[in-house]
Amino acid sequence: MISILGKDASTQRKNVNQIIGYVPQDFAFYEELSAIENLIFFGAMYGLKEQALDNRAKELLEEFGLMNVAERYVKEFSGGMKRRLNIAIGLLHKPQLLILDEPTVGVDVQSRLAIMSYLKKINSEGTTIIYTSHLLKEAEEFCSRIALIDKGKVIAIDTIANLLIQNQCKSLEEVFIKLTGNNYRD
Repeated sequence: MISILGKDASTQRKNVNQIIGYVPQDFAFYEELSAIENLIFFGAMYGLKEQALDNRAKELLEEFGLMNVAERYVKEFSGGMKRRLNIAIGLLHKPQLLILDEPTVGVDVQSRLAIMSYLKKINSEGTTIIYTSHLLKEAEEFCSRIALIDKGKVIAIDTIANLLIQNQCKSLEEVFIKLTGNNYRD
């Protein structure tokens, strides 16, 4: 049995979907719709009601600097704007567990800082975040526990401090290279 925050994933699928937010690395929205239309569509899928959905959509558009382009078609957006919309969609229903796959890939410095600041805020308010990244410096700054994965297998899992001490390294990147080597990967 797989249990997610006390819910059986096989028998309580709807309840599990209500508590998990997922932000994939690839964009998961409709480019032919506007930003607000995407948020309304996905919010309805999460079961959010009209007024609550409208309020939450506007809150996230404001938070991610998209309010002034809310009515524009997403196909006209820059990559950074699309990335921020992708994150907003995953946050619509205020999930207890948020899974992010490379959420800052391809964004400018300002967007990256704003995204990371918001993620730290919701984490401090109780949202559990699983954050995947190839940017180990970013993971080192953001995460409290780290699982290093190589070739699909967890090769180390602990706090950053413990990983650094155990491997006698100064950075997470050094730990990873020490454990996996520095040859090119496919």
